[in-house]
Order: sequence, then structure tokens, then C-alpha cells
Amino acid sequence: LSSGDILNGHYRIEAEIGRGAYGRVYRARDTKLDRHVAIKELAKEADDLGSSVFADYVRRFGREARVQAGFNHPNIVHVYELIQEGPGRLYLVMEYVDGESLRDYLARRGPLPVDEALRIMADLLAGLAVVHADPRDIVHRDIKPSNVLLTKDSRAKLADFGLAQVGDESLRSEGGKPHPGTALYMSPEQETTSAYLYPASDLFSVGCVLYEMLTGVPYKRAKKERKGLADLRPDAPPWLGEIVAAALAKDPDDRPANAAEMRRLFSEAKAKVEAEDKAKAEEAERARQEERRKAEEEAQRVRLAEQEHDQQQTEKPKGRAPIWSFLLMTEAEKSAHARREAERKMQEVEPPATTRRRLLPWMIGGTALLALILAVWHPWTEDVHPEPAAIPTPNQASTEQPMVMQLPTATVPSQPPTAITNPAGERVTDVVSRGYFTCALMSSHKVKCWGDNSWGQLGNGTRTS
Repeated sequence: LSSGDILNGHYRIEAEIGRGAYGRVYRARDTKLDRHVAIKELAKEADDLGSSVFADYVRRFGREARVQAGFNHPNIVHVYELIQEGPGRLYLVMEYVDGESLRDYLARRGPLPVDEALRIMADLLAGLAVVHADPRDIVHRDIKPSNVLLTKDSRAKLADFGLAQVGDESLRSEGGKPHPGTALYMSPEQETTSAYLYPASDLFSVGCVLYEMLTGVPYKRAKKERKGLADLRPDAPPWLGEIVAAALAKDPDDRPANAAEMRRLFSEAKAKVEAEDKAKAEEAERARQEERRKAEEEAQRVRLAEQEHDQQQTEKPKGRAPIWSFLLMTEAEKSAHARREAERKMQEVEPPATTRRRLLPWMIGGTALLALILAVWHPWTEDVHPEPAAIPTPNQASTEQPMVMQLPTATVPSQPPTAITNPAGERVTDVVSRGYFTCALMSSHKVKCWGDNSWGQLGNGTRTS
């Protein structure tokens, strides 16, 4: 076929997108349904291809169409129509996958991240589980990277059922012929026997594909070099290595029974990992909460310490502001500053009420003690009088005016002595009594005082003017 040719009246050929030994694959446009399709052509072109071999391929081509057309699943390539034009020319019209094969993707990318490989594997197992559950008893027999197609939105689709084993081959009607397939991905029983195959055979092929996605190396080649998954991919989780090892077991009885069983293994492993991750997350959250609690306690302790410090600083008398700051104040600020200064001075002069209450008992006790001392001391000084000096004769009297000492006025005057002894014969010119003491002005211009006041005994004294 060439570009622009019309097949079956409504498939217009646009381009060739693949080629094999027995035909080509084209991208075409379905003019009736206005969609792109892929058309797989089977044509006898090789000169050395015998009629019996080609007849076998024709039979398989028809089987692929019948088996694949029975599935309607997003992870299986749909088959729309089988067309025969002339002897030996068959065309299989299929869903067009706008992407590339897994083989080309791996050749371009190399080993895939674990998450991406598991996502592709989940799609592949979802489609294969439908195949294994089909009542026609189907085994694909040719699962390999080139038969897994990837769409542009990263969905994997299983393709090419041309080598599928169906139920009518359960009795091996092919007469003991070896199983067809691709050697790098065939199970040991598919490669070495002609017996009936079970779905576990497909899971060996699935294990080979998964191994190659993770390592970039086909499993059978790595096995010859004795390289395990952990050697080539140390970052793969242990549970994934266990599933790969189970799928690649030599004995089919040691493998998962079918695709659904292998999906269950992945689901259990995923649930286990999620539970472990959840436990770790909860433990980490508890640790974060404990750290947060400790940080809050420390912050509270620091806040309390700062508050206590600020309170102590507030209680201390504040120094005066520098003169330049006063000059920069407004009139309102100056008035407020003056009020604060006045309040501060009042606080400095007048002790707080609590301080006065604390000092009151001591003040009362001190006053009582002082009164007791005065009471004891006063009798000793009451009878002691100064030695009277000689009283001058009238002829010796001075004509100067006597000096009278001004004494403060007492609220409670004391009684002056009833008699003043003048052994020397001095004349008393005046007597002044104020408060708790009495003073006499002598003719010799001397002042003699007797008595005491509330601050203590004055005693007898003589002052000469």
C-alpha cells in the first residue's frame, strides 16, 4: 500500500509506521468514523517462504483478530476489522496508539524510575488479568517490550495476540510442536516443552519485562552474568525484589498463578508500605509535636524571665533624660515630662505605703525605748545645778543693756524653777521660761539654763554674752 490509497472504501492510507518479515503496519484515516487507525498487513513477499509456513502465519493472523477483538479494555489494543483482498493478502484494522513501544522507550530512556516502572506494570497486569480471566482459556505467549505500547498520556496497552494459546489447543492439537515466542522472554516450560501452558508462563515473561524496565538489561542476559536486581538497582525496595524473584521462579508452581494473583501481591506490598509509611509519619509527627512542646516551654520560660527583668527595671529609679532630648520635646511632651518628674520625686521622698506599714512597729518601739531612756536619765539631771558664780555688787554692775536670748516658743511651757541659787551673790536680771527649760540672765551678763526637751537632756549650762 502507498500513501493516499483507499482500503475497503473508507480507510485512506497516510504513512507506513512499521515493517516486518511478513508485512507492514500503516497509519490510516477512517473516513466513515473520522478517526485514525492502524492497519497491519500480512503479505507473502519473501521468496524463500514456503506455502506451509505462510499458511501457518495466515492462521495465526486470523487467530489474533478473533482473540483480540473479544476484549474491550483500556489496557488492551482494540481490533476493529479483518479485511481480505485477494489471495494471501490480509489486513487487520486496529486501534491507533499515538505513542511508541516500550522497547523504543527503554532504548531512549534507559532504566526507569521505580514509580514509573510500577505504573507501567500496573497497566500491563490490569490488561493481562482480563485475558487470563477470559473463558476461552487464553495464554498470550509473547509478552515483551515491543508488544507493550505506550500512549502519549503514559498509558500502557498490551498488543499482538498472534501467538496466543487458546482453549482449543489444550489438547495440543499442533502435534507436539515447540511453542512459538521470543527466546529472551519465554518461560522455561514454554522454551523447553510442547506441553500445555498455564497463565503462570505469561508471568515469567512479565517478570522479565519488569526486570528490564528497572535495570535496562534483559533478565536472561543478566542471569548469565550472575547479576541480580539488587546488584543493578540497589535503590529498589526489598519487597519489589521479592515479587520480581517470585515471577522469575523456574518452577511455575512457585510463581503467582495468574495476573490477578500478581496484582494482589503488588496491592499487599503497597498496603504494607503505606502502613509503614503512615507509622513513620505518625512517629515523625509525634516527634515534631514533642519538639514543638519543648520549644513552647522554652519560649514561655524566656518570656517569663524577660517579663521579670522588665519589671525589675521598671521598679528601679530612672535617670534623668539628657538635656538635648528635653529641648526636642513639644509643649505637651514637656508638660507630661514635668508631671512624670514630679511623680518620681514624690515617690523618692514619700516611701510606699507598704514600707511605712513595715516601719511603723519599729518607729513605735524606738519611740518607747527613747521615752524610757529619758525617764531614767531625767531624775539624775533634775537636781544637778551649776556652780553659782559670784554676784557682782551694784557698783560693779554694767550699764550695758542686758542681752535676752530669743528662744522658740513652746506649745507646752514648763514651770520655771522656784528658786535660783546664787552662792556668789550674783543678781538675776531676767528669767525666761520656754518649753521644757528655764534660762536666767545674770547681772554678770551670763545666761544660765536648766531643764530638758523632747530630744534629750540639755543639762545645766552657762553662756557668756
